[in-house]
Amino acid sequence: KNKEKATSYVSQYTKEEIEFMLKECICTTVKEHLFC
Repeated sequence: KNKEKATSYVSQYTKEEIEFMLKECICTTVKEHLFC
């Protein structure tokens, strides 16, 4: 059930938005790393 919830949640966003959010998340988590 949780997996279905996650899938429908993610599908609200475009691939670009997801990639951007992931990038931002990584940046915030490890500020000194590659993606920043």
